[in-house]
Amino acid sequence: MSQYKIAILLPYELDTGPSQRYRWEQWAGHLEAEGLRIDLVSCSTPAIGLARRKGLSLRSAFLFTKRYIPWMFEALRAAWRADLVVVHRNAALTGPPIVEAIIAMLGKPLVYDLDDAIYRPPEVGDNFWLRLMRCDWRCGFIGARSALVGAGNPNLCDYMRSFNDNVVLWPTTVDTESYDLRAETDEAAIPVIGWTGSHSTAHYLEMILPALGELQRELLFEMLVIGAKVDLDAHGLAGRCVAWSAATEVALTKLIDIGLMPLADTEWARGKCALKAIQYLAFGTPAVVSDVGMNRDVVIDGENGFLIEPGGDWKPALRILLGDWSLRQRMGRKGRAHVVAHYSADVVANTIARDLRRVLEDSRQDRRSGPA
Repeated sequence: MSQYKIAILLPYELDTGPSQRYRWEQWAGHLEAEGLRIDLVSCSTPAIGLARRKGLSLRSAFLFTKRYIPWMFEALRAAWRADLVVVHRNAALTGPPIVEAIIAMLGKPLVYDLDDAIYRPPEVGDNFWLRLMRCDWRCGFIGARSALVGAGNPNLCDYMRSFNDNVVLWPTTVDTESYDLRAETDEAAIPVIGWTGSHSTAHYLEMILPALGELQRELLFEMLVIGAKVDLDAHGLAGRCVAWSAATEVALTKLIDIGLMPLADTEWARGKCALKAIQYLAFGTPAVVSDVGMNRDVVIDGENGFLIEPGGDWKPALRILLGDWSLRQRMGRKGRAHVVAHYSADVVANTIARDLRRVLEDSRQDRRSGPA
């Protein structure tokens, strides 16, 4: 079996951004086991990432500008040495797809991968200058120049088919070895309703905090928010918000008895890949999620959780789960089995390895054939 070298261009620093952590960083080891040599190349650095997380716009812009030219040479050198180049979302943190255009002109097989509707402006924190720098048109530009496009959900696949006929579904995954089934909880313990995410998605959780406050005045539970700071006190909610870290993510998420994933019914939200729901179910935790986009593929209503229609009432489904410990256990086990079968890293990475080899073999055949 030929051993090919794959350069994977990532926008964020390693072990930080969930988008690339649960896709290429996680898949790399599985692809190596399939005989593909993987070279991960990140645009961002820990210093840039820290400045971005702290909201230090001027400092992050300065550090990114300083990093850009050295990174460009690093990315192009890796691409030149590789047999195939994968771009996840976009090679650079922001700006036009210059590196991608050069790689395409060099004739290197290019594969594009995206897991969000990044061709749309985000729902919060957007302005003219951000749109100008972000270059939302780059998705179509890169996709049209790629031999293959991998997308994280069917909605993204449909959009990218406007630019490329060769589009495949690569769902976001979890490593089911580390995301193992959590220990069965004590039936008498106070249940925990939880949410995990980032500050950029916390506004979805805030949409249902009033309902959770009302519910907690009826039934006993604790609230756990991982990765973002929201005002629980304003809604009379007893619970805590804890910072996210890669070291504590698994242990903290295992504390959740009922996982939440609210979304608005927007094109941006329909581009999401249901990572939160996949994480909960992987641990054997039932999920209550908005009936939006890929959520309905991951959560089977009444089997491993509940789907709530946009604008619907979350309290009835949560009352059912809070009041029935046995149901939570049964739903959780079904959820775990569903994730192992369809959203585990090893299963999906096998498909990706096959797809990448197909692109490489087609490229080799084209070079042998030469011009007509």
